[in-house]
Amino acid sequence: MANWCEEDKHNEFILFSDFNEWFDSEDGELAREKFQLNGTFSNPSKALFAGDRQGYNQAFAEYRKDKIEEALSKTFLCELLSDEHWYDLNIRRFEQLCKCLKRNSVVPFIGAGISVDGGFDTWIDHLKHQGRTAGINSKHINLLLTKGLYEKVIE
Repeated sequence: MANWCEEDKHNEFILFSDFNEWFDSEDGELAREKFQLNGTFSNPSKALFAGDRQGYNQAFAEYRKDKIEEALSKTFLCELLSDEHWYDLNIRRFEQLCKCLKRNSVVPFIGAGISVDGGFDTWIDHLKHQGRTAGINSKHINLLLTKGLYEKVIE
């Protein structure tokens, strides 16, 4: 038997904390004006969620669209390249990634450079070290690396 929290789904409000914080902040003022919630409630996002779920969903959809456009550099790409071609490609790739995430078929790959700030070697330094450990002449390793033949060093 479902309880009233599950029936009206008000317990889902916490799932959208980033949107709720934005909506209640100074940045969400225009959105609150649209729903006539400025200065009326101490927690306008909760009031909108509880009182006008359709309005809440609409505001959330607009917020999400804006955040996606920001993350995928829509303004930058369109201004730089005079059309939406590359942004449209970004959107298609983003949607493809979302589908893969839902299917749990994504394996994150983070390049070696991300660990450099943590004091670890760069990929090239790592290969040089591994080559020395394997007894390979350092001049030969350097020659392979300058030619971009990283796989040869690994072999």
